[in-house]
Amino acid sequence: MNREQLRDIKLSAEQVKRVMALYGQSIKQQSNKIKELEADNEMLSNKINDIDNQTSNDDKRVLELESERDYLNQELIRHKDLINECELDKAILKNVARDMHDPGDIFKVLDRSRFKFNSETGEIINLDEVLEELREQKKYLFKA
Repeated sequence: MNREQLRDIKLSAEQVKRVMALYGQSIKQQSNKIKELEADNEMLSNKINDIDNQTSNDDKRVLELESERDYLNQELIRHKDLINECELDKAILKNVARDMHDPGDIFKVLDRSRFKFNSETGEIINLDEVLEELREQKKYLFKA
């Protein structure tokens, strides 16, 4: 809308002046409203970006934690194996200490793969059996 269009519809100069003033106020209000909405839009866009960044960081942290969990699970298994190995050594030494000349020699001649373990309890199932066979096969290592 402009002044000429208003004159064309036969408005007086005073009416044109008032209409244009009202129109100017309306435009100014709408312009202010647009600026407010743009500011709100900018703020919301920033919040969305912050949330996206946080989500991305959370996803990275989840992956890091999963990797750490896997590593710790592997370490746990390794340590359990070491404990089982130490328990086996202890049980073997306890069994042969009474009648072997040098109990440390047992590990030089013993085939560890022959031992069977209870999967639930971790106990050695055939300790006596394997050691008795060794006593028969390697009599010279044991006291008479």
